[in-house]
Amino acid sequence: MNSEELSNIVKPIIKGMVRSSKQNDHSNSPDRWQIRFDLALPTGEQIHVSAWCDQRLEDGASIVLLNPTDGLLQEKLSASTHYGGPTFKEIVAKRCDIALQTWFEFYTDKSGNPVKGQGADNFAILERYTRREAR
Repeated sequence: MNSEELSNIVKPIIKGMVRSSKQNDHSNSPDRWQIRFDLALPTGEQIHVSAWCDQRLEDGASIVLLNPTDGLLQEKLSASTHYGGPTFKEIVAKRCDIALQTWFEFYTDKSGNPVKGQGADNFAILERYTRREAR
């Protein structure tokens, strides 16, 4: 699996969460939601996601880890923190197979339909780390 394939697995999940949080939110609260979840793939690989979203703006960030070590999971990396530069790569180096730090914008109308003329489907990878294969 490469970083684009990993992104393609997680993107629709996060997009659905963003859109459903807006449709189902009646609190008018400015608070952001934060979530962590794990996925087990049929291949035996494990994906861990930490994400936050401002439901009013429908944008946020996520950290996606493929096959993270227990030590890396215990650090509970927060997607709301911009680690930036080499720091993110230094934190995850040799502790997972792939790590992505992403920014997303999934603008919709009140019915959950994409808004034309805006960044209706932007899922940008800010930082990526891929473990080098042993030779």
